[in-house]
Order: sequence, then structure tokens, then C-alpha cells
Amino acid sequence: MLGLSRPPDASQAATVAPRRRWLARAGAVAWLALPALRARSSGREVSFWTMQLSPHHDAYVRSLLAAFEALHPGVRVRWVDVPWAEMERKALTAIAAGTAPDVVNLNPQFSAKLAELGALHEPERFLRSEQVAAYLPSTWAANRLGARTFALPWYVTSNITLCNRTLLESSGVPPPRDWA
Repeated sequence: MLGLSRPPDASQAATVAPRRRWLARAGAVAWLALPALRARSSGREVSFWTMQLSPHHDAYVRSLLAAFEALHPGVRVRWVDVPWAEMERKALTAIAAGTAPDVVNLNPQFSAKLAELGALHEPERFLRSEQVAAYLPSTWAANRLGARTFALPWYVTSNITLCNRTLLESSGVPPPRDWA
């Protein structure tokens, strides 16, 4: 079961607000295992939800799924692409109904909320230490609540500033050199 009725303990509660603010600023999208990675045995289906990747990334995602299924005979992946604006509602509905996907792509703010509720499995339990070490330490740390990992980093972005240097200089405004 998902453990949604269990609130965070007192030691977690003190770190929840600062952690959530930090995650909100992190900008990484989390790759989460919702209730379980159940398809350890043959003849099983894994439900895999992504957030608005179709149709632009269909070929890429389908090639990854085919490669996964080839490595795991008897396991079929059912891919569901959910519109960005619907993901939180659909995920919460699926959790409440006991039909949550096995793996889902969520943003860090929502995944942190689910982690606070104990609704996520710890993906680190399914990985070897060298697989964990392959991630940038800061991106891995961004997906932890207390001592528990609640998500895998999916991708990391950085903010950039684009400006028309000629226009700024002709206006007497120096181009920005740093974030401030």
C-alpha cells in the first residue's frame, strides 16, 4: 500500500518547508517510482507515465521501451503520456484508487509533496551503488527528504540570459555579466 495516511514524523517536519523551497528552485524534473516497480517477474506489465512528451518524443521513448522489453523478456511496458496540466490530478486520483503507475515523470515540487505523505517508494533500493554514483551528487541530493531518496533525477537545466548586446550597448546599458 502507498502509506498515504502516515504523516511525516517530527524530525522530517522540521526540514520539510526549507527542503520544498530548495526543491522548487532546483528546476530538475524528477523520475519517480510510484508504488513499486512491480514487474520483477516475467509476465508482468509496468505502467509508465510521462508528462507531455508525445508526440514530439514518441520515437525516442518507444525505442527505449523496446530496448527495456528486450532486456526483460515477459515484461511489457504500458506507456501513458499525460498532459502537463493534468498530471497532479491524475496521479492523485490513481493513488487514491490504488492504481498508481509503477514509474512516473513528475516535477520536484509535486514529488516532494508525495514524499512527505510517504506515497513514494525509495528508488535507491532498486539500484547498485555504482548506478547511484553515476548521478551528479547535487542532483541526487535534490531528490532526498531526510535520509530517504524519493526520486531519480530525470534531467537538469540551467538558467541563461539571452540579450541583444548591440542594442544594449547602443542604449548605454552594459550587458549583464552575472546573475545579479
